[in-house]
Amino acid sequence: MVMSASAKKKKDGSKMIGFGELTELVYLLRDQNLEYKAKLDMLNSKTKTLEAIVTIQKQQITDLRCSLANTILRSGTTLYNVTRFQAHKAAVTCMCWWQSVLFTGSSDKTIRAWQDNVAGDYTLVYTLRGHIGAISSVISLGQFIASSSADCKVKVWDPKDPSFACVATLEKHSASCNALVYHQKMKHLASGGSDGYIYVYVPQKAFDMDFKVNTEAGGIFALSPFGCNYVASGHNCGTVKIWDATSDWLCTRTLKAAHINSVTALVEWRGFLITADKLSLKVWESREWSVVGEAFGHGKSVTSLVVSPETGDYPFNTIGMVLSSTIEGFIYFWDIRTIMFHYECAHGKQLKMKFFYKMSVENSDETKAIGERSSIIEKEKFDLTPITALLFSLNGQTLVTGDRKARIKTWGGFAAMYTSIPLEEIKEKEDEIKMLSAKK
Repeated sequence: MVMSASAKKKKDGSKMIGFGELTELVYLLRDQNLEYKAKLDMLNSKTKTLEAIVTIQKQQITDLRCSLANTILRSGTTLYNVTRFQAHKAAVTCMCWWQSVLFTGSSDKTIRAWQDNVAGDYTLVYTLRGHIGAISSVISLGQFIASSSADCKVKVWDPKDPSFACVATLEKHSASCNALVYHQKMKHLASGGSDGYIYVYVPQKAFDMDFKVNTEAGGIFALSPFGCNYVASGHNCGTVKIWDATSDWLCTRTLKAAHINSVTALVEWRGFLITADKLSLKVWESREWSVVGEAFGHGKSVTSLVVSPETGDYPFNTIGMVLSSTIEGFIYFWDIRTIMFHYECAHGKQLKMKFFYKMSVENSDETKAIGERSSIIEKEKFDLTPITALLFSLNGQTLVTGDRKARIKTWGGFAAMYTSIPLEEIKEKEDEIKMLSAKK
């Protein structure tokens, strides 16, 4: 009689495992292994999610720390005038950098090139003549400089040439050419005018016209690159349009009545589009193109809108302040970063803001226009000059202003205004403020 495998016993009396039981055990261990592996994968997924959340929270803490540092340092910050000189015979209307050379355009129909030396002074290098109307815009194309004018023309200049030769004159607009933009990715030079058209030229093809775009929104007052693929245009009817330069300049979004008045300035900040007219400044997110922040405080039309370059490493990194200049004679400083932080933490709630600092260019040594009271005093003391152009230095530490009196002034002292500081230093500053308040 043959015994079954399960009934077989070893000589020591222990029971032997049969093939069927061994198979069941293998399947059981396999199922447990799959179960544990699924649990491990789930835990890894949760870990990655938590790591992503922690990373976002760390960034938010850094952002809030910067904003808190901003708030603390504002009260004790003064800006000081570094350099001033008479640049033109009429108002300075636009500026741009080409390497270390500052180019300024003016209502006197000329463009001037200024060399910045080590001492911080500017020396006139050359005066570019050729336009017969006020200069409206001057930008760098990398190898060339382009300018637009009320004479309806766009001119391209070679700054490498000792005589700054004009290499191209583009005559397509039927009305004043008001704005220029250079699209880095497509290598396109685009111009916008009061005739409502955008003309696109290709530098690599001897500046031949590549596209003619009818915006169907009236005169164009401002153009700005947006992201890697797009260009935004601001119109005299208050409309803002977004154009895809990589798809034959197709209009991808029209923001009708974005402002009540003409949109006179546009700028991008970290994927957000900032637009301005004479009443307000708006911050737009680019997913649904809704307004996430709105700022008030301007007295008259905005002439220029700039964002400071974000340079350096924490804790000495600049945070990208947004500045606007107006015809009334003030420069307004806006804390866009704080707006964005609160927007992300408040489930998309639209927030309103007011400038945290404003100044004029009439002060001889350092600015004193902080708050409403001092601005009233300044208005009584000075006949404020309209500020017509703004430009940051490449490192973000100096602001260059141009005004209606044809002056160029450079301003320093920004490091304290937009440098993030370690949390322990903020705590010490808060304790110091509390002690001083208690004494009062």
